[in-house]
Order: sequence, then C-alpha cells, then structure tokens
Amino acid sequence: MRKVFIKSKIEMDTFCSCLAMDGTKQVYVAEDERWGYEATIQDGYHRRIAIALVETFLHHRETAWIKQIASEVYYYKDEEAIKRIAELTHTILVGDMYEEKREPSVPRQQITQIFQEIAAKHIRVFFDAVIQFRSSAYKEALTVVVGDAIDEYKLEEEYQLYVESLRQYISKKPIRDEAVHIIQGTDFSFYKEDGSLFSGKEIKALASQEPLALAGIGKQEMNLTPLIAMSPRKIYLYGEHPTDPKTQTVINIFQERATYLPLHQFPFVSF
Repeated sequence: MRKVFIKSKIEMDTFCSCLAMDGTKQVYVAEDERWGYEATIQDGYHRRIAIALVETFLHHRETAWIKQIASEVYYYKDEEAIKRIAELTHTILVGDMYEEKREPSVPRQQITQIFQEIAAKHIRVFFDAVIQFRSSAYKEALTVVVGDAIDEYKLEEEYQLYVESLRQYISKKPIRDEAVHIIQGTDFSFYKEDGSLFSGKEIKALASQEPLALAGIGKQEMNLTPLIAMSPRKIYLYGEHPTDPKTQTVINIFQERATYLPLHQFPFVSF
C-alpha cells in the first residue's frame, strides 16, 4: 500500500477527487495528528498518485506562488495589477500546451518531474514537505514566466494608454461620414455608404490628412489612420476573424460606434 500525507483537508479532498476521476478506487483517508490527513492507496498506482499531486498543487498553490513572486521578486503591490499578472502567467503556462508539439511549459515540466520521482521511489509521500524542500527548480522557472507575464502586462498598459489617447482625439473630431463598411484582410478594404470601394489613392490621401505621429501612428499606416480621418458615425466591420488585432483595436477605440458582423452580412455584392 502507498500513503500520501497532506496537511490541508481541502487539498486532500482535491487529491482524492483527482484520483477518483482517473479511475483509482479504494482510497482510504484518515486524520493524522502530525501530518494532517493520510490517504492510503493500493500499490501500483504511483503514476496516478503523481498526477493527482500535481493537479492538487496547481489548483491550490500555484496562483498564490505567482502572486508572491510578483510582489516579492518584482515589487508589485497593487492588487489589481498582481491579479492581472497572475492571469497572464496562467495564459503563458497553459498556452504552450496548445502549440503543435503540445509540450508543457518548463515550470509544469519541473513540478511534474518532482512528483513523478517522489511517487515512484517512495511508498510514503509527504505533500507539504515535497513542496517545501524539492520545488526550487520549479519556482525558478515560474519566476521567469512571471517576468514574461509582467512584460505582457506592461505592453497592455501601453496599449490602453494608446487607445485612450485616440479615443480622446476622435471624441473631439466632427463626424465626416455617416457610415463606413470595412472588410477584414491583411489590410482593410473600405467601402462607402453607397457600396463603392475607396481607392488606394483615396485611402492614402485620407491617411496623409491626420497628424497622428504623436499617437505613434505614421502616415504610412493604412488601416486605422484613414478611418480616423473619415470620422464616421458608424463603422461596420465584416469578416470571419473577430479576434483579429486590427479589428479589436478599431472596436476598442471607436467603442459603440463600431459593430462587428459575419462576412455574409456584407450588404453589397461587389467585394
């Protein structure tokens, strides 16, 4: 028989739930005066035990560690900032799993390896002791990922300042066109209210009218700059990719003036 000791009842419950979901039966839990709670599992399940321990750690400890790193290593104190950094860190940690090779991120590899080694070598596993004494490599790898998340957070802050400056700019511009229709692509295709396509020459002329260098937009930018010059009351964007960055930027800047629709709802036939 194998035994796992965990101090927290909530964490023990999670551990047992993970084993049950993995098909492991006959798990007996009892209180232990020294170690909190003791789970007795039939021998031969060390791989399932390792997986359940990893899931328990990720569920109950990882977020707290991420926040601690953001606060103590990178000196962030604002709770909302730390919360957002934690969210971005989780995105990076999980995101690697969706690449073509589907390899777990380095911290996840580290913590998985730790529990696999312990569960394979020992019939008695002390969850809290493993975390305290064997997790330094994982924590180092996690610190690097939190740093990457902070870089992303800073870019987000810069983007929000950029968007807000353009919102303020367009709020002071008079409405020039009632409506503009846009089809997504490598570059936007702009259509007038009557369905005719803005020519490349017209778009360049519009772009040259806007003094947006201070907002970080040059005259050669041919997607957002012409749209700001048009200053339409309504913007209709059509396509099959609502998360396209250019599209999202237009929606973020123009807000209620912008509407995204599927391509089949484009009202003109000449595209």
